[in-house]
Amino acid sequence: MRSAGILFIKEWFAERDGLATDRLVPAPGQSPHRIAGYPLAAVIAVFAAIVFLSVFSFRLRAVPSVAYESRDDAVITLSHARNLVEYGFVGVSPSGERVEGFSAPLQFWLAAALYRVKPFSYQSFFRWQFIIGTALLGAMFGFLLRRGPEQRRWGSLALVAAIGVMSAEILARSLAFLLWHASGMENVYKEVALLALLWALDAMLRTSRIRIWAAPLVLLAALARADSIVPTALLLAAFVTLWTTRTRNLQGLRFAALSVLPWLLYMAWRIWYFGQWAPNTAVAQHIAVGPRLAALAGHPLSMLRSYVDWVLEVGGSLHGVQFVWLPILLVWLRRTPLAVNRSVLLGAGALGCLAQFALFGGARMDAARTVPELALYATLVAPWIGLSTQTVRTRQAAVVLTMVASSVVYSEVRPPDRKEIGWTSEYFEPTVTRAEALARQYDIPRPSLANPDLGAVSWSKQFNIIDMGMLGSPVIARIGNRWRYIVGVAKPDIIEIHDAWSCIGAELFTNDAFQADYFPAIAARTPWLEKNCQFAPDAKTGYWVRRAVVKGSGSAERVFLEAFRGRPDVGLVRAEIARCLARAGARPCDYVGRTLFRFVPELKQRGEFDEIGKLLEGDPRLELEHAYFTSSTDPRSWRAVMAWADAPVITVRPQSLSLVIRAGASAPAATDVVLGAPDGASWDVVVTKGDGVDVRPRHGAGPATLSVVARRPSGSGENPIRVSIFGTGARVPSAEFAVDVSLTAASSNGPPAGYVDVPAEPVRAGPERILFQGWAVDDVGLRKVWAACRQQNGGLKELGVAVRGGERPDVSKLFPASSDRFNSAWALAIDPADLCAGSTATVEFMAQDVEGLQTLIGTRTVIRR
Repeated sequence: MRSAGILFIKEWFAERDGLATDRLVPAPGQSPHRIAGYPLAAVIAVFAAIVFLSVFSFRLRAVPSVAYESRDDAVITLSHARNLVEYGFVGVSPSGERVEGFSAPLQFWLAAALYRVKPFSYQSFFRWQFIIGTALLGAMFGFLLRRGPEQRRWGSLALVAAIGVMSAEILARSLAFLLWHASGMENVYKEVALLALLWALDAMLRTSRIRIWAAPLVLLAALARADSIVPTALLLAAFVTLWTTRTRNLQGLRFAALSVLPWLLYMAWRIWYFGQWAPNTAVAQHIAVGPRLAALAGHPLSMLRSYVDWVLEVGGSLHGVQFVWLPILLVWLRRTPLAVNRSVLLGAGALGCLAQFALFGGARMDAARTVPELALYATLVAPWIGLSTQTVRTRQAAVVLTMVASSVVYSEVRPPDRKEIGWTSEYFEPTVTRAEALARQYDIPRPSLANPDLGAVSWSKQFNIIDMGMLGSPVIARIGNRWRYIVGVAKPDIIEIHDAWSCIGAELFTNDAFQADYFPAIAARTPWLEKNCQFAPDAKTGYWVRRAVVKGSGSAERVFLEAFRGRPDVGLVRAEIARCLARAGARPCDYVGRTLFRFVPELKQRGEFDEIGKLLEGDPRLELEHAYFTSSTDPRSWRAVMAWADAPVITVRPQSLSLVIRAGASAPAATDVVLGAPDGASWDVVVTKGDGVDVRPRHGAGPATLSVVARRPSGSGENPIRVSIFGTGARVPSAEFAVDVSLTAASSNGPPAGYVDVPAEPVRAGPERILFQGWAVDDVGLRKVWAACRQQNGGLKELGVAVRGGERPDVSKLFPASSDRFNSAWALAIDPADLCAGSTATVEFMAQDVEGLQTLIGTRTVIRR
């Protein structure tokens, strides 16, 4: 150690005309390429790795971890990787769809490989990603600086060490760079890959020798992000230009072509696997190159102003002001080929950042997120170009150190421009817990969950996700009205939506299908909504559950779900499909499709997936169910879904009626059907089976109420009668309803009948709404089922009117001649806060028919906790 110290001092002051030269004679027993027996390059790389990791970790201590760690978009990438390992396809849900809802292929494949070896938590993956990635980044920085002069001396090593420490500090003081670097996103991969490629290209230009081992670095850099091919291609183009100019041969061009070939093959595989060129992230965020180029051609001045604004914003955040040293160094070292080469490479890298913005627009969460390499290029300008001469003189070293030190001062005095980035997955973990609790409470196996935050929720693999945020769904990324599609077509079991998303999707809360099919399990008008969403007073934050799927609902879906869960048999599916296809409706078997979809992983394991898939082929009314069921194996299934989703959604309620013609009745048996259609969407009503009813009107546009009048069946006398509603241009009915007409000799009408099935007596109330369910029927037609509680003064306080819909097969057997047997099920959610005062409250349930007769069908005692 003493001899090494003496050598360092002697070399530092020796040769006033230079700090390093290849002509130096090494100390006895000491190789010019080794320090204390270790390779010089390795020593520099390890030192730089330690410095970067130490400086970055120290600076991060001043930032709350919730402001940058484990961003939810990073978890999305890992969720796809886990899905591939555990369920055999790239997606976010156990049952389907195939989807590329991420923009970081390199991170995805690395995570998938590691998860296959040993499952991990995403927090631990991100922690090690930061540690290893930062160390590699520092090592690459060391390699680049080591290739400044060929270091043979302790003085040169000290110079590089000082520059390495200052460079790490410059980068760490850019919160745009540092926080995204530590966020768990793909930034680490892009930074390291592009620096490695820069180092390889520089080495080939410096030695005038093609290194075939550098070709994989091109693939890694191009796959670091979906759009990384742009900066990678510009670096390659700069390399080819410099190589051809210097060597007058085409070896550089052949290297570039060979290097890009694996990327092209990967792109071909992507198109085959996902059925589309652009990743779903680009579709969801409306990122398209064509319109950007058209805007540049049509409005060049406006676009150029946006480029300038972007450069000022992003350049400031990433300390791009350091490029001010570039023209000074170019003038100073203009006769040094290596300095010119490096200037061109760094300029091409910076131009690649601007080209990404020009082609794809600004990043969704942060304009600086997708171009972290700009900070690296800017920080490299002074040391990498300034030390590119073979011999570094004392004055030259002083100038470079002054430039780098000035950049440090600038980074220190520049105020931070952000305190946090993106959205932490920590915010969304409670969603998993609450949705899982609801699934247990209502006994819903592998529920479908509509939710706007994909990462942490989809990582759990407990749900089939319908992504309101669009990244995880090819259909929602393209659909015009996602809210109408979610409740009218997809029909998730649970819907979770909150604050800003509730405001964005305000129309969801006034949607008729949403009101009829869902009840709020947890819902509140939050202070945020009161302040920021005053135009939508119905918007709320909370969780909603679909009535038909909960345990005890008695719906056809729940009955089939119970049967199939207990006996997942192909014969059972075949029989249920035959049964539901005999009913009216554009999608009479939608409940079968939803049930089968939730069990896709189990059906694959049992070897019954393909056989059941074939059962869903053929009939056009099963087309949508087949598309959903095969979405994990068919990359183009979303196109079939889009054919339905793009068409105007037309609904009818109820979908099944029963009308009783009584002998001697003064008025015909009649009822109304509510037809829901978008404003301006035209439709036609056609009685497609039987002729025992008159329906008016037969034509129209937009929402309407159809009058259905029963008469004695004539002609074929088929029963039930099927009525179809065709939207404009639809090849299959957009909606259908069935009418069962029966005759009775009875001339008098009795009171309604009914019952309260769940919950059992007594009911213990918590903070959540209580869901009451039961059935009610009447001879001539039920008007409503409603509930009230008895106040202390003896009066009744009305608590709400139940939503009716769906047949109870057990009730139909008991009351085969009732006019409401196809619509006998009802459900009513009551908020405990609305009950009458007292520790206990008695809730009375009444059923009332169209002639005003009313009967008490049940009571429940509610005990407050």
